[in-house]
Amino acid sequence: MFHVRRNSSTINLLDHEDDVDTGSTSYAPLASQPDLEASARPSASSSTLAEEREEQNAVYRRQVSFAVKASVTVNLLLFFVKGSAWYLTHSYAIFSSLVDSTVDLVNQLVLFFAERNMAMPSERFPAGKTRLEPVAIIIGAVLMCTLSLNVMRLASEGLYDGFAGRGKPTLEVTPLTQGILITATTLKVGLFFMCNRLRKVSGTAMALAEDHRNDVISNMAAIVTSSFAGAYPKVWWLDPVGALVISMYIIWCWVTIGQEQVNFVVGEKGDDDIHEEVGALASAHHPELQVDQLRVYHIGRHYLVELEVVMPPETPLRIVHDVSLDLQTKIEQVPDIERAFVHVDYESREYLEHKEPRLL
Repeated sequence: MFHVRRNSSTINLLDHEDDVDTGSTSYAPLASQPDLEASARPSASSSTLAEEREEQNAVYRRQVSFAVKASVTVNLLLFFVKGSAWYLTHSYAIFSSLVDSTVDLVNQLVLFFAERNMAMPSERFPAGKTRLEPVAIIIGAVLMCTLSLNVMRLASEGLYDGFAGRGKPTLEVTPLTQGILITATTLKVGLFFMCNRLRKVSGTAMALAEDHRNDVISNMAAIVTSSFAGAYPKVWWLDPVGALVISMYIIWCWVTIGQEQVNFVVGEKGDDDIHEEVGALASAHHPELQVDQLRVYHIGRHYLVELEVVMPPETPLRIVHDVSLDLQTKIEQVPDIERAFVHVDYESREYLEHKEPRLL
């Protein structure tokens, strides 16, 4: 009954050969008035489903809030712990890991305040403030990449000075510093699993999981490279090389995350699965309703749906309203859909009903 046009964010779901002829505006026979009124009434399960979904979302919000607070607390502790380890060893790799934790802390504070701000309704933002989440993640990505580039500069200078005979770095890696890093890594592993479990329901949790995973990898790399460079002075270069590798990995991860979040804010088209799900839901909603155009695109992490449907021109306005409102409610109950707009027409249109988006 419907198909997807791959190169457009608009999907045409109306089969013009079945019930609607755009030339003569002919429709399938209109159902009787009592049948229309009965089918237009909101389904009894709609409110129940909405309540269940809100309860589940409340549980997720509490879990995400706890994950953010736990991450901030642990990262604050690790900031001082890694700072002590770097002061004792002067290791480039440990310094790279310290920078990672420092930016993690700043990033998580940004996410924490964004999470709190999103939950506070405001008349200034009538559509809500959920897009603060991707903005906060983008800010964190920029901070992480910027400081990682600075670590790469310092490590490169250390490599050049060592090979140019200007002085090789001396490391003093003790069992204490190794124990500090191992403890930090263990804590981060626990936080990673806690946040990773929530990554599909929260962009904040996803960003935290990436933070913790990067910290685990950078800590392990710092332990290995600094320990070898400290135990075997001939391979002193392992330490700055480890810092370079850690920093490049962190930059690659955060560029990928930042690009994804930018696409979400700009309004990237939803994938085919969400189009198919919404299209099937709308097509089965009412016997006299036919789906004409469907657009699904991101407004942040969630989706906005624009749906254009056709109903017979002789359908009473009250029934048109009830049918379309119930359909809007059903669509907004689909996971990851934040807002839906349903526009009802009496015939299919072959032209765009909005102007082309442009700045000027």
